[in-house]
Amino acid sequence: MPDLTIEVHFHCDSDREWSAEVKGKSGTYTVTWDRFSHKNRGQVQYDYSCTCQGYKFHKGYCKHIKEVIKKELRCGWNSFHDSDGKKVAKKNGEFVCPKCGESVFPVQYGV
Repeated sequence: MPDLTIEVHFHCDSDREWSAEVKGKSGTYTVTWDRFSHKNRGQVQYDYSCTCQGYKFHKGYCKHIKEVIKKELRCGWNSFHDSDGKKVAKKNGEFVCPKCGESVFPVQYGV
């Protein structure tokens, strides 16, 4: 059986935790991408959640989440899945996301 090779890839911080305010008809709601506040914990590790009533009554989805996804407000870049050739850059001595300029964190993959 072959051994796994460990490779280090970088993920944008928005891949770990992210939130945005979205205006709706009845007020402003917070759409969050994280590990703990979504309804689909048994199926996926990270997912979106929203503070609106629609999210509470539907199966983990609402129009505010759809709006965030459509407008691509969350970067979500990672060097393992994005084959666009972009590389992590250094800014003021720190590694930053090439897509949005936020900080990045390393993730080890066995390949």
